[in-house]
Amino acid sequence: MVSDEAFTQADIDGHTADEIKAKLMDLVEANYQDKSEQLPDKSQMLEFEKVVILRVVDSLWPDHIDAMDQLRQAIGLRGYGQMNPLVEYQEEGFRMFEEMVGAIDENTTRLFMKAQIRQNIER
Repeated sequence: MVSDEAFTQADIDGHTADEIKAKLMDLVEANYQDKSEQLPDKSQMLEFEKVVILRVVDSLWPDHIDAMDQLRQAIGLRGYGQMNPLVEYQEEGFRMFEEMVGAIDENTTRLFMKAQIRQNIER
C-alpha cells in the first residue's frame, strides 16, 4: 500500500506494533492527500473513488454469484450428513458473502493506493 522507499526496515526495528501502525497510517494518509491535491475539484476525487470501488465490485461479484450457485447445487449432499441443508446454506452463504466484502475492502484499498491520477486534457 506504500512504496518500498517510504517504509524501510529501520522504521520497524525497535518500534512497537502500535508505532508501526501509526507510521503506516501516516504514510497512507499522505498518499491520499497527494492524490487529492492532484485533482482540483473534490467532486473529481469522489468520482475517482467511485470508479475504483465499482471496478473492484464488478470483478468480484460475478465470482461470488458463481460460488453461490455451486453451493446451491452441492448443499443437498449435506442432508445425507444429518445436517439441515437450509441452515448450512445460510451459514455458508453468509461466510462467503463476508469473505467477498473483505476482499472488496482489501482490493479497493490496494487499487486506490497504487493508482496514479492522470488528467485527461481532451475527452
